[in-house]
Parts: sequence; C-alpha cells; structure tokens
Amino acid sequence: MEPVLYLRIVKSIIGFFGMIGNTLVCLVIHQNQEMHTLTNALIFNQAVIDFLSCIFIFLHSNIPDSGPPSHHDTPLDQRSTGTTPENRSINTHPESLQESIKRARRNVFKTLVLVFAAFVVCWTPNQFAFLFYNLGYNITLGSIAYRITILMAQSNSAVNFFVYGFKYKQFRRGLRKLFRCPISIEPQTGSAYINSAT
Repeated sequence: MEPVLYLRIVKSIIGFFGMIGNTLVCLVIHQNQEMHTLTNALIFNQAVIDFLSCIFIFLHSNIPDSGPPSHHDTPLDQRSTGTTPENRSINTHPESLQESIKRARRNVFKTLVLVFAAFVVCWTPNQFAFLFYNLGYNITLGSIAYRITILMAQSNSAVNFFVYGFKYKQFRRGLRKLFRCPISIEPQTGSAYINSAT
C-alpha cells in the first residue's frame, strides 16, 4: 500500500472521530443547563469550528489528488484555541468556598495547559516546515513528510474532545447524563453507586 493511501486513511479516521467528538461536545453543552456559561459558550463555538474543519478533513481525504502539489497543499491558517473549561460547580464537602474556588481554578489552569500543549504538539512541525519553505529551504510541499505535518495540524481539530473528557469533570458528568449512564463514581471515595434518578 502506498504511504499516501495510509495518510488518507488516517485523515479519514481523524475527520470521522473529530466530527463525532465535536458533535458530542456541542450536545453536552446544549443539553445541560448548568453548562451554559461564557467559557462553555466559547468551547461550544470552538467545537463548531472544529466540527466544520473535520468535515473538510474527511472530505479532502477521500478526494484523490489531481496532479502535482499546488497551493491547495499549503496548511490551514492557525486558529486560536485559547478556550478553557470553567468549573462552576462547588461540591458539598465540608471545605471553605475559597478552597473550592482555588481547586476549580487549578482545574481550569491544568485543562488550559493540556489544550495548549496539544495545540503546540499538533501545529509546531507544520509551522516550522512552512517557515523553512518560505525561507528558501528545499521543502517539497507534496512530500510525505510535509503531508504528515499537515495531518498532525489537522488532528488538532479532533483532540480537544479527548482533553475535555480527560480533564473536565463537568463535561464528563454532562456526557454521562447525555447517554443516561446510571453508574456514577463518588468523587472522594472512588466507589461506584447506581443513580436511582435514571
């Protein structure tokens, strides 16, 4: 199998899972009244942008190249991903309000760092390759190596869903609620219990 075909398959997978993941982000935020905050509105808008990007990635991976590389092989414009989840829920455990706010801020900061790290990892190779190309180095924009950097940059549209699922507790609760998952995990003890409300 040709390396270009492998890249097309990977792009199709990224596009497909990116569409599903970003759709879930939008549904979770839309369905949960407690998530209707300014920060979650920004996350919702970013998920819509990422969803549209994933549609493009999926469709572009399934349209065969029509000749030598041209301007359409250049990378997409860099976009801002400076949104972070905001944990507005304060638990009912006996602790002060200030401690809860500090913990929520740490959570938001950690999520921001993960989103930023994913952005840097996904976009840096492509941006350096494009910079070296513009500085006159011999970089072939249609080469497999360059296409891999484009694939990495495009994968950023599918990554944020996993970051939110891994780090954002309010999003995880909303996702369980969306799928009517009856099993919940007790935050302090880690023990599972059946939610009788469902």
